[in-house]
Amino acid sequence: MRLLEEAGYIEAKLATAMGPPAGVQTVQDFSITRLLNEGHDFLANAKNESVWKQAKTAVQDKAGDVSLGVLKAVLAKFTMQQFGL
Repeated sequence: MRLLEEAGYIEAKLATAMGPPAGVQTVQDFSITRLLNEGHDFLANAKNESVWKQAKTAVQDKAGDVSLGVLKAVLAKFTMQQFGL
């Protein structure tokens, strides 16, 4: 949740605590207060079944594991292709 918040996908309230391991702050609880523009963009592209399947196949064939940013870019690419752009 922290990473999604830091990337601008969501706004969230995070309850954190220290450890274990000692000195490491961990998220104990969270609530998502709203979806931000980046999150809306990602979901808008991912909800199209055809685009999702194309993006998923492309990622699996080429890389296997990718970052959320790369997946978002791949989804955007296939969404643009749907419009002939």
